[in-house]
Amino acid sequence: MDKMLGKRYELLEQIGGGGMAVVYLARDTFLDRLVAVKLLRDEYSDDQDFIRRFHKEAKAVASLSHPNIVSIYDFGEEGKTSFLVMEYVEGRTLKSLIQEEAPLSVEQVVDIGRQICAGISEAHAQNIVHKDIKPHNILVDRNGIVKVTDFGIAQAVDNMTITHNKGILGSAHYFSPEQAKGEAVDFRSDIYSIGVVLYEMVTGHVPFTGENPVTVALKHIQNTPVSPRKQGVDIPLQLDWIIMKALAKDPAARFASAQEMEEELAVVATGAKLSRTSYDNGKSRRQLEEAAEVRRLEPQDDRVKTNVTRILEQDYLSELNEQTGRIEAPADKQKGKKTEKAPSGRKVKVANLIVLLLILAGVGVGSFYGVQKLFFKAEVVVPNVVDMKEIDAERTLVQNKLTVVYDEPEPSDEIASGHVLRQDPQPDSRVKEGREVTLVISSGQETIEVPNVVGKSKEDAILALEAKGLTVGATAPAYDETVAENQVILQAPKSGEQVAKGSSVDLIISKGKEPQMVTVPNVVGSSLDEAKSSLGQKGLNVGKVTEQESTEYAAGIVLNQSLVADGQTLEETEVDLVVSKGPGPAVEKSDKVEMLIPYSGPLIVEVIDEDGKRLIYNELREADDYLSVPFTYKGKATVNVYSDKLLVETKTFE
Repeated sequence: MDKMLGKRYELLEQIGGGGMAVVYLARDTFLDRLVAVKLLRDEYSDDQDFIRRFHKEAKAVASLSHPNIVSIYDFGEEGKTSFLVMEYVEGRTLKSLIQEEAPLSVEQVVDIGRQICAGISEAHAQNIVHKDIKPHNILVDRNGIVKVTDFGIAQAVDNMTITHNKGILGSAHYFSPEQAKGEAVDFRSDIYSIGVVLYEMVTGHVPFTGENPVTVALKHIQNTPVSPRKQGVDIPLQLDWIIMKALAKDPAARFASAQEMEEELAVVATGAKLSRTSYDNGKSRRQLEEAAEVRRLEPQDDRVKTNVTRILEQDYLSELNEQTGRIEAPADKQKGKKTEKAPSGRKVKVANLIVLLLILAGVGVGSFYGVQKLFFKAEVVVPNVVDMKEIDAERTLVQNKLTVVYDEPEPSDEIASGHVLRQDPQPDSRVKEGREVTLVISSGQETIEVPNVVGKSKEDAILALEAKGLTVGATAPAYDETVAENQVILQAPKSGEQVAKGSSVDLIISKGKEPQMVTVPNVVGSSLDEAKSSLGQKGLNVGKVTEQESTEYAAGIVLNQSLVADGQTLEETEVDLVVSKGPGPAVEKSDKVEMLIPYSGPLIVEVIDEDGKRLIYNELREADDYLSVPFTYKGKATVNVYSDKLLVETKTFE
């Protein structure tokens, strides 16, 4: 790429980049200052809808002026490449700060949190929702000033809430539950994301992790994070409460605004005590503080216990093998082959028997009872070791003077992995001491390869999974520009993975292309057919149509519409109409429009009566000319006069 952009910005070096854009340090040759230039990647250059929304949001964000928001200086196109020119912030991202220094001090967390809230509060005041707040999009300069960035990109791709797009999925750790569901979001979604950022600053990690973005997104929908204080993080109770309130699943339960959240953080900054005597769960402050301390007395994690136990069990078994004369150590035991036993626990070879008999013959009859003990062994009852852990089963059999051998492991849906699935001889059998007992150890549930259901309809995906012995787990809807409605966008676990029979597979189901905001046209005074055409051109549908008597408008003319004209609504929204069923005015009337023309340019006169809307005058006229236009109408008429495309007068004639 040419180092000069727009004949003004000299690109110096690449300083960042992501899935959708590359960021360069540049010099503004006009103003002789350093700036940051963000170039959209080539794969988006032909997506005109994306570019249009990118420019629209860039204009909106450029209107923001706040010390905690990265300023937008300029935007445009160079060939097919769209670019943004932004304030250059010399510092580092909050993500880098967290990775290097987390957990951050309470003072740092509160200071950074307040600045984030201040910047976002300004954006919300301008009706701009960020939708992608994360430490990667928050800059901290060398003086500790926080700057929120990436408004434009976040807004421009808001229709890809959770799709296969890698750039968006990378933000899944900071999604609000409503974003993860693919629902429409407002400023309260940003508050949730700020809560995640605060959580990560005080703990060093995000509330939810998973194998893939889909799993993480589903946890945001379904799971409640463990509060920092319950994890042993030493922070004030007030700060803990602020974080958990911001992370409420219900948007209505979060802070009413970013400003309110900033005010609560200010309480922590000043060291003031809580103004509340109780919290959302109804517990007193003292109860909450005591509960947060309980974890210090809780036992270690089960996994730690299991590892310790395993080590002890292995040591015990090694000692047991030495005592019984077994050759192999537990770690070297090969399942599927019968284990070789030492002399005290295995069959004596013929040669050794001959030698032994010769020795016994030499010692005389007195040794008869020793021989009898050797060749006429006592009987023992075989204990039931089915469903025992392998080590416990082996210990039990050895204690009962029996020898253990192993057969090939087998899968089992009922018996846990590492436990005895089957034994031979059967329990309660009477056998000689030293008899071999063959054990079959369970290898756990049978595994199944997860089929690929991406691109299938939800119904077909369910059938495909059930045919493999799997079930559908959690499902979440999401808008997608390329995947048709009701088709699977993503699955977790992904296809090809081995899972236990009966396992569940989570699915993200497409809601189709996200509806865009459109302007509602004014169809009052139009015929029903004209109204349907006007609404259809805007992507709107005609809903319920009712008739009403009217002496002002002829039959078939729209009297009223359910949505306000020139207002904003989503595509595919239904607009209810009230249509005249007559009788309408019976007499045609005549009148004229007279006025001084205020502006030079096109002069248009529009009449709306029972016969509908029509133009009666459309010519170029000079300012201060006198207008006199006769016209006829039925019933009640509204006359609109436009001078140089501006509505300058509206008159009603009856």
